[in-house]
Amino acid sequence: SIALGIALPLVLWLISKFMPYKLPAEAHPLTLELLREKYARWDWVAMILIFIFVPLLGYVCYEVLSALAAQQVKPFEGAPFVLKPFWLVWVIPAGFLGLMAANIPVSWILQRLLKQEFAEYLLYQNLNYGFDSQRLGKKLFTIIGALCAAYLAFALDFYIIFGHSEIIINDLPSFSETRHSYADIQEIQVKRFPAYRNPNRIETVFTIDFEDGRRWNSAWSPIDASDARLLEIIAFVSEKRAAGQ
Repeated sequence: SIALGIALPLVLWLISKFMPYKLPAEAHPLTLELLREKYARWDWVAMILIFIFVPLLGYVCYEVLSALAAQQVKPFEGAPFVLKPFWLVWVIPAGFLGLMAANIPVSWILQRLLKQEFAEYLLYQNLNYGFDSQRLGKKLFTIIGALCAAYLAFALDFYIIFGHSEIIINDLPSFSETRHSYADIQEIQVKRFPAYRNPNRIETVFTIDFEDGRRWNSAWSPIDASDARLLEIIAFVSEKRAAGQ
């Protein structure tokens, strides 16, 4: 996009200003122009490898996270309705983790191809971008890794269970679950309206108010549930509440 085309060079320029690359103490005989002539084509090799490994490893991370989420709700398999996070919850961290993980095979392959010249190629990259890419990479990986870990700690602990006798809610952001019987429901509110992006499609949002003052809203939770399934859940919950269970 145009915004990305403007923002990316600006970010790289700011990094080069605030984190400029400092040449090693020993003088290097080759100038940036000579290094660029020698190694510019290897940037294309690195780019191709990145385009191969980032989606591949990102997909692997996505599948692993989805499997972990499924394992989390395995004890509730017998419940009528088990709601897990929807797919986008895993796509975002999987993309970042795939980007971080791709650095390992890409660096390994380039080292094997360039051999003794790999260190010189890294020097070319630093001079070309104007900042220490390895140092910056370590800092970014630390920050992104910490953010992903915190995000996943909450996301993997998320589930909403509509069981035979109770509702179990472990919503975001929380590490604990709350349990309510259907007799604890004070009010159920259901709203149906045209979808924002597609007015021809109707979306359903329903809210459950409990006697203890707690509230659960389907729009607040990143649940993997279609509109049809939400209607089934509403009918099920209403029936259980009417029966006083």
